[in-house]
Amino acid sequence: DALFAGGTIRIHFPDNTYKTLPVTSESSVEEVIQVLSKRRHADPSRYELIIIAPGNQSLKERRLLRGDKPWQIQMKGGATAFKFLFRELGPADGAEGTAEHAKQEEGTSDGQDQDIPLADASGRIRTGQLELLLKDGLSWQPCTLILEEENLWYTQPRDTEEAVGGGMACLPLTSCTKMAESEDKRVFRFITKDEELSFRARTNSERNSWLLAAARQTALLKEQEMLLRADFYISEVEAHRSDRRQSRLESFENLAGLLKDCSARKLFEWFLEESAMSAEASEAWPSGLTPAALMAKLDSREAGRAAEGAEEMEALSFTDQVLFPRFHSDLRIQ
Repeated sequence: DALFAGGTIRIHFPDNTYKTLPVTSESSVEEVIQVLSKRRHADPSRYELIIIAPGNQSLKERRLLRGDKPWQIQMKGGATAFKFLFRELGPADGAEGTAEHAKQEEGTSDGQDQDIPLADASGRIRTGQLELLLKDGLSWQPCTLILEEENLWYTQPRDTEEAVGGGMACLPLTSCTKMAESEDKRVFRFITKDEELSFRARTNSERNSWLLAAARQTALLKEQEMLLRADFYISEVEAHRSDRRQSRLESFENLAGLLKDCSARKLFEWFLEESAMSAEASEAWPSGLTPAALMAKLDSREAGRAAEGAEEMEALSFTDQVLFPRFHSDLRIQ
């Protein structure tokens, strides 16, 4: 009832739950479906395992073949690049979908490589049959290539140790450091910091079409990445500026903070002059106290010197209890 240990994959279900299964590099989609179906007391022929990957506009999905190896797919593409979804075949898939799987597994086709997972055409930019240069640098393997908004998918050869069950491998376009031509006019190279893959088309024109499409989409993704990074930096600057503005406004809630800000201090001095000349306010001013003298007393207090005499204490109290609250409520100041 359990798969051989060696690693784990997370299988998601349509109800937003998931199950973590132990697998080996040789565990197949068929084995995973059998295990999950048995635990759910369901008919395994009625279920499929698909990959769901995020795109720019929507989620893209790809159905896996029964012989594909989920652990190898996960290791090649990265656990965060996509997720596995276990779901029941819909009415449109029905018996035809199951029969198509059986046909591909038995190899009863017209001679083309059948180790290609069925896929939803949504999100594809270009797809076609090319050849992949193997690691010996001499042999070419028939290969299906699918260019999507964010990834380049290609079929892995069966006879290599890193083969993903003869299924699809995923290369994120943003990992591409260079897209280059070759001496062979039918060949183009997809180069990342970790590897280099060479694909051969049937004609020079077909090669150029693939090269142009892949290069354009890669450049577009990198441009979008730069714009997102720029937006992030701008947001950080704006947030920092907003924090400083908020901190400054909060400092104006007390007289000491207000007097430390040059612009706010000048505004307060202007308010004192206006208040001193106002008939309503001037009646409440302590006798003989001028705006300039009051500012001097306030600066003296902020410097840490204690108030001297009843008159100075009265002036400071008048500022704290009358002038400063009135300053804050003045609509012209606001």
